Amino acid sequence: MSAESALNIIETKDVEIKALSIVDEARSVVVSDAETYTAAGAMWKAIRDMMKEIDDTFNPIIDRAHKDHKEALNQKKKFYDPLDQASRNIKRIMSDYDMEQDRLR
Repeated sequence: MSAESALNIIETKDVEIKALSIVDEARSVVVSDAETYTAAGAMWKAIRDMMKEIDDTFNPIIDRAHKDHKEALNQKKKFYDPLDQASRNIKRIMSDYDMEQDRLR
């Protein structure tokens, strides 16, 4: 495991713990007066901040995976497309033969 992978695991675990903690706190929010309304507003801000932190943590991982996925597709395409074209050519040749045999009958 690379140092970068280990760091990603630590960062994502930290985000997971914080996010779950905020979700647990949010479940207990009740607004019944001005004070609890203010507390709910602070919780709302904490949730939005946590969502931003999640984006900041996971978007680079997602972007790298997307880039790797596109590269893998390009590598596959280099080998797959010529075979696909060869397959189509063979099928066309076979179909031409079948049509000629039908015509001769």
